[in-house]
Amino acid sequence: MGTKYLTNVQTALYAKLTGDATLMALITGVYDDVPTGTALPYVVFGEWTDESDDTMGANHRELTFVLEVHSEYLGFKESLNIADEVKRVLHKCSLTVTGATFVGCLYQESFPQRPPGGRLRFIPMRFRLRISE
Repeated sequence: MGTKYLTNVQTALYAKLTGDATLMALITGVYDDVPTGTALPYVVFGEWTDESDDTMGANHRELTFVLEVHSEYLGFKESLNIADEVKRVLHKCSLTVTGATFVGCLYQESFPQRPPGGRLRFIPMRFRLRISE
């Protein structure tokens, strides 16, 4: 296995997130590349890591990924509510990943940020996901 599974994992995560009516009522969309002019708030895929975790003859991958919540709401109320919904949808969820067996997905951390010079609120959320062959 390897990075060839990242696309399939991202597709499964996208389907899980966009399939949740409660989350989608709070945001304008979930994006890999945000189109110019997209209204806030939204969720966008961020960085990924892909590590081999082959043990006892099994081929496993540990994937760490970041989902970013973006909002212009004054204060963190809106972005924190969206982050809570993202966590509810993905933490300990079940996924169908083409070409691999999904083992689990766990929320790890988030770190709300207020970049200087604007109204943007930004919350990167880190998750760890495990798949096997």
